[in-house]
Amino acid sequence: ARLLQILSFSDLKVIHLERNLMSVANSWKKKVLLPEYRNKEVFMPVKSNSLIVKSWLKIRWKGRKLQNHSPYLFITYEQLIAHPIKVLSLLQEFLDVSFDMQDLRVHPSHAIGGNPMRSHLDSRIEIRGDNEDKNHLSSLERFTFPIIDRLSKIFFR
Repeated sequence: ARLLQILSFSDLKVIHLERNLMSVANSWKKKVLLPEYRNKEVFMPVKSNSLIVKSWLKIRWKGRKLQNHSPYLFITYEQLIAHPIKVLSLLQEFLDVSFDMQDLRVHPSHAIGGNPMRSHLDSRIEIRGDNEDKNHLSSLERFTFPIIDRLSKIFFR
């Protein structure tokens, strides 16, 4: 993204969508079957707490640095869930495009790694809250991840 910002021929607009650390950690702790392996059961890797925190903080820091050089829109996943139409309208305005918000669809994307939802052909995008119990996290993790999340907001505004 930074290289695209430097290149004068690109008209880069940055949309930084961020999910809270505890939800990210819970997701990385799940045992999720990868759909690209048809002859055997292969699961997504489960990350350690230190790698989850390090990766999340690095992405937050680098994403925030992009706002100094391009049009930048920061949205939290929680904002998107609470007010999907408002946020999607904001995206349309920011990008200067229009799309049918009632018919958003997922198209297959990157074939290596990432969220297995990508493998469902022509699936509707479901914008839903994070009602899932954080059952993949220990009590200590459920206590510490929100603290790290709040502290990072002080350092990465």
